[in-house]
Amino acid sequence: MTIEDRARKDSIRLILFVVCASIFMANLDTTIVNISLPTISRYFGVGTGEVSWISLSYFLAVTSLLLAFGRLGDLLGFRKLFLGGILIFAFSSFLCALAPGITEIILFRILQGIGGGIMVALGPAIISAFLPQAIRGKALGYVMASASIGIAIGPVIGGFLTVYIGWRWIFLVNVPLGIVAALIGYKALPRDHPHAGGSFDLLGAGLIFSSLAMIIYGLNQGTKLGWGSNTIIGAFSLGILFAVGFILREKRYSKPLVDLKLFNNLNFVLPNLGAFLMLLAFAGALFALPFYMELGRGFSTVVASLFLTITSLAAAVSAPIGGAIYDRRGPRLACLTASASTLLAFLLFFFLDAGGLQKIILVLALALMGIGYGMYAPPTLSIVVGQCPKERGLASSIMMTSRDIGVIAGIALFETVFSAATQGSTSIHQASSQTVALGFHHAVALGIAASLMALIISLMIKNKASDSSSTIHKKRG
Repeated sequence: MTIEDRARKDSIRLILFVVCASIFMANLDTTIVNISLPTISRYFGVGTGEVSWISLSYFLAVTSLLLAFGRLGDLLGFRKLFLGGILIFAFSSFLCALAPGITEIILFRILQGIGGGIMVALGPAIISAFLPQAIRGKALGYVMASASIGIAIGPVIGGFLTVYIGWRWIFLVNVPLGIVAALIGYKALPRDHPHAGGSFDLLGAGLIFSSLAMIIYGLNQGTKLGWGSNTIIGAFSLGILFAVGFILREKRYSKPLVDLKLFNNLNFVLPNLGAFLMLLAFAGALFALPFYMELGRGFSTVVASLFLTITSLAAAVSAPIGGAIYDRRGPRLACLTASASTLLAFLLFFFLDAGGLQKIILVLALALMGIGYGMYAPPTLSIVVGQCPKERGLASSIMMTSRDIGVIAGIALFETVFSAATQGSTSIHQASSQTVALGFHHAVALGIAASLMALIISLMIKNKASDSSSTIHKKRG
C-alpha cells in the first residue's frame, strides 16, 4: 500500500467517524432526555405538559428545518455548515445544562435542534459527496448503525447520569464528543464548493417549516388533546394550508427551495415513500411493544427493555450489510430483503399467543424487525442522494424528513389503535391482559399493512446506478 493510498484510507475513516459521531449525538438526544423528564419536572416544580416540551421542541426543530438546511448545504457547501452545526449542538447542550429554568431549557433545546437538524440533513450528503461510490452504501450503513445505537442507549445513559450524577449531565455529555468531532472534521472534511446554483428561497423555507411544524405537532399531541379538538384540527388545517402555499410558491418561483420535478422520478419518490412506511411500522411497534410485554404478558420493565435491545443490536449489525449489498447488487435486493424481514416480523407479532413458544417468537420477531429497519435505510438513502448529484444536501434532507414524519405518524397511529381497545377502562393500566393483547394485535395489523406496502414499493425500485463523483479524490482547496 502506497503512502497516498494509506492517507486516502485514513481520510475516509476520519470523515466517516465525524459523520457517525454527529448522527449518533443527534439521535441520542431524541431519547436520552425522556427518562429524565420526571426528575426535571420535580426539580423545577412544573407539570408534565410543560416539561414534555423539552423533548417536543427538539424534535420539531430538527425535523421542520431539515429541508432548509439541506438546500443551504447545496448552496454554501457542506463543510462550513456541517461544522457549524456540530458547534451549535455542542454549545447549546452546554447552555441546556446551565439553564436556570424550564423556559430556558426549552429555548436552548430549540437551538440544539437547529444544530441537530444541520447534522442530520447533511451527514448522509457528506458521505455521498466525499467518499468513493464503491463503499458509499456500506458507509451509510455505518451511519445508520450509529443512529440506531444512539437511540437504543439513550435511555440507559440518561437513566444512569440522572440517578448517579445529576440530570444536567444528560446535556453535558454531548460537549466533549461535539468538540472532538468538530476538531477532527475541521482537519478531515475537504474544502468543498457550492454544489448547486441559485439562491435561498426564504419564503419557501418559512412555509415548509410552518407546515411540517403544525403537522408534527398535531400528530404528536393528537391522542393527548383529542383528534377532534379545536387545537389539533387547527394544527392540521394550518399545516395543509402552509403546504399548499409552499407548493404554489415552488411552482411559480424561478429559484425554488425544492424543485418539484424531483417527484416525477420514481426512483426518488419510491424510496422516500418506502422509508416513511418502514419507519411508521418500526416506531409504532416500539411504542406498543413495552405496553404489550409489561401489561399484556407481565414482563418487568427491565426484562422488557432487554428484549427491545435485540432490535437495536440487529439494526446496528444489519445496516452495514444492507449498504454492502447496495454497493454490489444495487438497492432492490437489499430493500426487498429488509421489507420482507419486517413483514415477517409483524406476522410473528400477530401470533405471539403461541403458548410456550411465546418468548422464542418474540425474540425472532424483534430481531427480524431490527434487521429490516437496519437494512432498508442505507440503500434507500444511497439511491435517493444518487438521483441528485448537484443537490445532495436537499435529497438527503428530503429522505430524513420522510423518515422522521414516519416515526411520529407511526407512534400516533399505533397509539390511537392501541388505546381504542381500552375504552372501557379508565386507563390502559387498568385493562386486563387479554384486552391489552387484543389492542396490540390490532396495532400490529397496521404494521403488517405498512410493511406489505413497503415490500411492493421495493419491487418497483429500479437498480439504477448513482453518480460516481467523489470529491475525496479531488485536490483540497
